[in-house]
Amino acid sequence: MEPTTPTFLTVEELAARYRVTETTVHNWRKRGTAPPSFRAGRQIRFPLEGVLAWERENREPATGGADE
Repeated sequence: MEPTTPTFLTVEELAARYRVTETTVHNWRKRGTAPPSFRAGRQIRFPLEGVLAWERENREPATGGADE
């Protein structure tokens, strides 16, 4: 069986994705700036589709480079 991409990310997985601490992810949630999430019992989950959309929406435009 081939490994599959998880449909939902944990706080730990999201923190690793962005190379930040889990505390930072929790702070983003408190401020309302985190990707969409929900609670499953005591666990917080981030739907991968929502994370990808959040990344697209929050991508900063290219600033040009040395060619400008």
